[in-house]
Amino acid sequence: MNKILLVDDDPILIEMYKLKFEHAGFEVETAADGQDALNKIRNIKPDLVLLDLLLPKISGKTLFDKIRFDSELKQVPVVILSNIDNPSIKTELLKNGVKGYLVKSELLPDQIVARTKEILENIN
Repeated sequence: MNKILLVDDDPILIEMYKLKFEHAGFEVETAADGQDALNKIRNIKPDLVLLDLLLPKISGKTLFDKIRFDSELKQVPVVILSNIDNPSIKTELLKNGVKGYLVKSELLPDQIVARTKEILENIN
């Protein structure tokens, strides 16, 4: 069973995605801000982080940079799950190592789960 950390500051979206991923067989931890997410990544070592870009305390982009430059965390794969559909941000993040960039408003929750499974299969 893959363990994912879902990072989003919208409690309704967190609960909906958590249920969808759990029904698909994932173990799901959640974090509502960047600082909590960083602490949980260090403690639970998830198989994948689904990361929103707009977060309180530490932004998603800053959190991704902290992960990729930390020798203990840089192996944790990160997928962006955001409503920000900016080609230059997407290109930069993919170039710097995110494993996927999913736009929430373009995909149904079941499609996000399916894409996440595909990304994990390609990583493993």
